[in-house]
Amino acid sequence: MATDLRRLSDIDIKAAASTRLLIYAAKMIQSGCPINKAYQYCIVEPLSDEPETINALKRVISAYC
Repeated sequence: MATDLRRLSDIDIKAAASTRLLIYAAKMIQSGCPINKAYQYCIVEPLSDEPETINALKRVISAYC
């Protein structure tokens, strides 16, 4: 998933999905947080607040959930 998120070149994101963000999401999932919520809080929200970008990120993430 991280590779696919980092390959998104046609959207405007502040930074790539860092390893740190992915680790935060994994820790939340391990502690019992639903996967989609962990990805939302740890990956989508830190990367962008633009609706089009958020939708693109969610499409990539949904392929892994």
